[in-house]
Amino acid sequence: MSIRTEKAGKEVQRALSEIMLSYAGPFHAGLITITTVRMSSDLRIANAYLSIFGGTNAPKDVLAGLNNVKSEIRYQLGQKVQMRFVPEVRLFLDDTLEEINHIQDLVKKAEDDIQPIDEIALSNSKKRRR
Repeated sequence: MSIRTEKAGKEVQRALSEIMLSYAGPFHAGLITITTVRMSSDLRIANAYLSIFGGTNAPKDVLAGLNNVKSEIRYQLGQKVQMRFVPEVRLFLDDTLEEINHIQDLVKKAEDDIQPIDEIALSNSKKRRR
């Protein structure tokens, strides 16, 4: 990523975060966080990754609802950012936290399944004595 796309991405992320505040309530989403925005090299496409916590609706349902109002979101984005072109907004669920939790669970399970070295050595020494 170039510095230009990073700066534009940060600006779009800030603006989208403000915009999402108004959509959390109607979609019963709880908390919507824009974790990352990746801009295309020509700054015409903004891939926004959302993290959705709480609320009564499932995150996938909230994302589907937000995708239905993408034109409104893009209009509001145009009001908040000063860019030659208002980028097309593509919304994705950010499942990084879920992946981290899954990996931690796997590591913990692996640690529980592995016998400590001392126990293995002790059991081997008991077999030799017999």
